[in-house]
Amino acid sequence: MEQRPILTEIIKGMAPIKENRTMKHGRNSVPPGVYRHFKGNIYHVPGVSVNTETGELTVICIPQGGQHVGELCNRNIDMFLEHIEGHEAMPNYKGPRFTLLEERRIFLLYDTRGESVLPCPMSVPRKGI
Repeated sequence: MEQRPILTEIIKGMAPIKENRTMKHGRNSVPPGVYRHFKGNIYHVPGVSVNTETGELTVICIPQGGQHVGELCNRNIDMFLEHIEGHEAMPNYKGPRFTLLEERRIFLLYDTRGESVLPCPMSVPRKGI
């Protein structure tokens, strides 16, 4: 798909940033929540980040199993939302790469060493913030 630069205002009163991404997916295309990867792993997704230099959107996720369990990871938004038709691990699979299981806000808590993140899927009061 053709990549076209667009301008987006981030917050009222701030200068716009140049975004170089497809018009197909926006920041709200992936709601925060719990997702299942087509191979079976569960991921907590707190949201979508934007690279302020390139405008590239990436989905922030925390695998709940596998090699990177508990680590803060990211996936290009186009890849996160793509539809799979056959894969070497599952040649007959046809469907989304990630499926939303439950939409919910996910806050991140760091362990005492700051080496991993722990998803905290609950509402946190915003008093004093």
